[in-house]
Amino acid sequence: MAEYLTTAQYAERYGIDVQTVRRLCERGKLRASKVGSVWRIADDPPGGRASEDETEIARLRRDVAALVEWKEKVCEVFSLAL
Repeated sequence: MAEYLTTAQYAERYGIDVQTVRRLCERGKLRASKVGSVWRIADDPPGGRASEDETEIARLRRDVAALVEWKEKVCEVFSLAL
């Protein structure tokens, strides 16, 4: 029998933001059902279409980190120039 998790439990177990888990549930990308106002999610690792979303999120995080690094270098160069 499958174990079912809340959005918070699923997010913690698989290292995904809670809002992302909710969006994946709403889009039908996780095996989940809504009981009242609470999502109950099968304890399956994100896969298939959900993994594509997570790959995109990881790529965006890398891009942001690269931009922050670039900004720090630019600020350092300008502070040396003054």
